[in-house]
Amino acid sequence: MKDWKALAAALGATITEPERVIPVLESLEAGFRPLTKNIPHDVEPPLTFRPFRKPEADQ
Repeated sequence: MKDWKALAAALGATITEPERVIPVLESLEAGFRPLTKNIPHDVEPPLTFRPFRKPEADQ
């Protein structure tokens, strides 16, 4: 399983209610992980979801 607190910290975010949120994320990951193993890599391109805006470069 992923370390959700560490991932959030790496993105500069915090999980406000970790005792409620992390078990749900772990459950979703456990449910979807076996399903993704059956998808061929060439069927769909991987998608990236970025919930936070990147800082704009100085101009």
